[in-house]
Amino acid sequence: MKKSLLILFASIVLIGASCSLSETMQAEKPADGASLSELGYGEGSMVKLFYSHCFAIQTFGKGTFMGYIEIENAAYQKQVVVHYELDGVWSDLAASYVKSLGNNKELWYFTYTNIGFNPFGGWDINFAIKYVVNGQTYWDNNGGADYHVGAGPRNFYPDFAWSKSIAAMQNAQYNNIVDEPFFTGRVYTKYAEGDKSVKIVYTTDNWATVKECPAQYSYDDSDFTGGNKYSVWWYVVPIEGSPAEIKFAIAYTLNGSTAWDNNFGRNYTLVPVTIWE
Repeated sequence: MKKSLLILFASIVLIGASCSLSETMQAEKPADGASLSELGYGEGSMVKLFYSHCFAIQTFGKGTFMGYIEIENAAYQKQVVVHYELDGVWSDLAASYVKSLGNNKELWYFTYTNIGFNPFGGWDINFAIKYVVNGQTYWDNNGGADYHVGAGPRNFYPDFAWSKSIAAMQNAQYNNIVDEPFFTGRVYTKYAEGDKSVKIVYTTDNWATVKECPAQYSYDDSDFTGGNKYSVWWYVVPIEGSPAEIKFAIAYTLNGSTAWDNNFGRNYTLVPVTIWE
């Protein structure tokens, strides 16, 4: 019964808000060096937050706080730390090296999981990024205002904090339903006025062929303080056959200029999942 309801729901979604298979078109593979900051935001710093995201699993009252950081590679020995405040207590969270970004820049990642909270409430985090290298300490503290994120039904801060990034995947899922496989997800873009669009550039054969599908604008979130307002986009892409995996990237175009979220040059990879058993 659950799978029947799922197929019915998926059919409605696919009819109402997706690009059809006939509308997908040949496109170019995202460049390996594609950047989230092509529109010129957040340039020039020893350390800079790309973005941070909070999300909660309300059923269990657990949450996650994560984010990506760019640093200048000034020496091999270095420390990158997230200095954060939760429930009135300041603590340090070590970030981990991910990869080189070229131009003597590095990508670092941080995550804090299993944050306990009242599932009927929520939580909020204030934080800044500290970079220690060659006996010097550098900060990205959002110009002295700190960064703010939160999650849950009664949080005061948005679940995204923007800095260098202006577009980011919020979630994605590949649903290999019998006769109607598709992948779907949401994208956040930093709020901006102007002519804007989002498209999903994807492949089902490891980039031997490339297709694209437009995402649909959904809404702008409430106007939080600190420049964290964002626009929400969502997409449903029907898939031919039952590929073992789907690779994709996100292209955000604002007033004729395009910024990419391609998972920092790695692209995103999806494998089949089951929504309901």
